Amino acid sequence: MVLIDIDIDDLHAILVYKINDIFPIDIKLNKIVEYNIYNDVNIHHIICNLRDVPHLKYIQNKKMPYVNYMVTAGHFAGYGIEHSFENFDNLIKNFNYSNDIKCKRMFGKIVIVDGVHRAAILKSKNVKKITCLIV
Repeated sequence: MVLIDIDIDDLHAILVYKINDIFPIDIKLNKIVEYNIYNDVNIHHIICNLRDVPHLKYIQNKKMPYVNYMVTAGHFAGYGIEHSFENFDNLIKNFNYSNDIKCKRMFGKIVIVDGVHRAAILKSKNVKKITCLIV
């Protein structure tokens, strides 16, 4: 593991794109990836740039894309397990950046594996570079 400074516009996230025939995210297709931590052929993911994640829209007061994503993707996106709207609102309100965003080199991109919410907050504050832990 190593800490590196990364241009925030080069960060990506892997989001739940499709569960059976339900599409929790309304986003232009960047790339559907064969990445499935659930070992379930009915769960599909998409890789997208941080600027396109619904988390960022929520912070910018366009809440419905994130609300729809979390409710529809449910526990596959961590909703009701580690994520909730109240937790995200509190994180936004009391945010304190501590260089704890973890990334991994995957699919030719730098992908956030822990810290999409925090990275989206930094992006909303027009931060240009952040320090990430590459795992």
